[in-house]
Order: sequence, then structure tokens, then C-alpha cells
Amino acid sequence: MIEKKAIRKNGAAMDKIQAVRDLIAGPQIQALEEKVEKLSRQVGQLLAQNHNERAEYAQKLAQLQADFDAHMERMVRRAARHRARTTLRLNHVVRELQKVTKQFAAEYEGRVAFAKTMASLARQLR
Repeated sequence: MIEKKAIRKNGAAMDKIQAVRDLIAGPQIQALEEKVEKLSRQVGQLLAQNHNERAEYAQKLAQLQADFDAHMERMVRRAARHRARTTLRLNHVVRELQKVTKQFAAEYEGRVAFAKTMASLARQLR
């Protein structure tokens, strides 16, 4: 009960102090409070704008990443197709080279055999 009286007494004293403040610096405090409210609203607007810009940035970044990933996937597929075509061409060239090498070896052996035969005939004719 004593505490309630102290709180009432304290509350009344605070009201009196507030009344004196209003008399002494009322217009200045009111102008200051208005400025504080205005700045508070501006801060709120800036925070909301910042949040919106961050969300927009994240969305654009995600879109760019998706576009980049799709482009890279196309490039990888294109490179794989090119590699496959090049491998086929190289295999064809290797087979052709092996064929020509065999033909050359056969022709060379034939000419060597012909040369040996000619040398043998030449020896017989002497």
C-alpha cells in the first residue's frame, strides 16, 4: 500500500515536471519530436526500399545465374558434339592411314621382290 502511494506521488511529480517542461520549452520540444518522427519515417522508408532492392538484386542474380548455367550447358553439349565429330574424323584418318601404309608396304615388298628377281636374272645373264 505504501508502494502504491509512492507510485501515485511519483506519477503526480512526473506530471508536474512534464507540465513545467511544456511551459519552458514546449514549441522547441514539439518541433524536435516532429523532426524525430519525420526521420523515423524516412528510416523506415529507406529500410523498406533497401529490402526491396535486395530482393530485386537477388532475383536478378538468380536469373543471371540460371541464364549462365543454361548457356554453359549448351556450350558443354556443343563441345561434346564437336569432340565426337572430331574423334570420328580422326578415326577415319587413322584407318585411311593404316590402309595406305599397308598398300605402301605391299607395294614396297612387291618392288623389292621385283628388284631381287631382276638382280637374280641379271646375274644369270652374265
